[in-house]
Amino acid sequence: MEKYLKQTLKIINEESVLFCFTEKIDLSEDSISSLFKSDYQTFHFQYSENLKYIGINKCLEYNLKSKRELLDLKKINFNAHKFGLNKNEDLKFFGGIAFNTNKNSSYPWDSIPVGKFILPEILITYKEQEYFISFYKMINKNSHLEKIINRYESVINDLKKNIDLKNNIQFQKDFPNRKEYKKTFNKLIDKIDKKIINKVVLSRMKIFSSINKCTIKKLPSNCTNFHIDFIKSQRFLGSTPEKLIEVENKKFSTHALAGTLRKSESKMDLKKFLKNKKEINEHQYVVKDLINKLNKFSDNINSIDEPGILELEHLYHLNTPINGTLKVDTHVLDLLYDLYPTPAVLGEPSNQAINMILENENFDRGWYAGCVGWFNLSGDGRFDVSIRSALQIENKLYCFAGSGLINQAIEDYEWNETQTKFQHILSLIN
Repeated sequence: MEKYLKQTLKIINEESVLFCFTEKIDLSEDSISSLFKSDYQTFHFQYSENLKYIGINKCLEYNLKSKRELLDLKKINFNAHKFGLNKNEDLKFFGGIAFNTNKNSSYPWDSIPVGKFILPEILITYKEQEYFISFYKMINKNSHLEKIINRYESVINDLKKNIDLKNNIQFQKDFPNRKEYKKTFNKLIDKIDKKIINKVVLSRMKIFSSINKCTIKKLPSNCTNFHIDFIKSQRFLGSTPEKLIEVENKKFSTHALAGTLRKSESKMDLKKFLKNKKEINEHQYVVKDLINKLNKFSDNINSIDEPGILELEHLYHLNTPINGTLKVDTHVLDLLYDLYPTPAVLGEPSNQAINMILENENFDRGWYAGCVGWFNLSGDGRFDVSIRSALQIENKLYCFAGSGLINQAIEDYEWNETQTKFQHILSLIN
């Protein structure tokens, strides 16, 4: 890397440029686990056994104050000098955005921005059974060569360390408690019965204590594992089955994921589940919403007429894949801006649903039920809905789960559905 830095410093002037260098690196799973327990500010997105991204610290950062600022990110442009391997790959920016960007953050999300994207200082990419490490640094002719080299080598050396910190997660309380949940449930069902609203998603929070940083310890099938550190003592993490949108070379894919069957408690078999009126109605709200919004961006949308089943460890979900081809000059951030939040995490009609959520949930959802992922400067990217997730602040862990209320919803069933969703994320946290 040193020779490329010297080469770049010779040809630049007062104006800063982005220096990029990529090489292969040998890493073990123990090294990665240790990194996530360390004092570094990190992020992690794992999409499959063969694709994951790991970020360390930040080279560039963009904090968002509103949803509209998502579209401003499309204007990012750099004079980038790329060296080493994979020089033709576009720069990726990683982050996410909160469920509701029209209000200031409140408990337990105080001081956390409604949106945040970063280009990391170090990006580790795992694909095709190989690890690649990329180093990003804004430099000008006055940059100190030796300090930059030492910084990079220091991180490389730390990646070889093994930190084995055991955790101890202890339940503290439900928020709201069962009595308060029942009262809110009945209030919302009354609104549904009176046809003031068709569907609203009611969520809950469980609070735990934790002695160390929390990580996701394994990759369940059909899920995306993630974590994002806001600062060293604030981490958002989860394991979500719901992809909102993925774009690659003008091809897009998404899926409607709504309607839930618990494996352990329900006596309903899968054939009955696929015909269950309440679950089908809840699912169709999401299908129609996605297709209606995608019509703006595509003249070629493909979907199936009847949902299939997405199987998770503790649950089944009704699932309708949707894909197609985008019109010219459509950026993944354009799609993200229009698609979220979907009725799967909000309700329908959306304006009434968001008002009812704000009136009846006594905590801020923050990034729960928002979106996390990445985009590049060509307009490709991927975002997943950040359900089955938790926020860690110091030694407190706040876990979130929700369920969709529509006509015929039963309070016991909805409470137990959220209990099972909590089980999904808690079973993975280490």
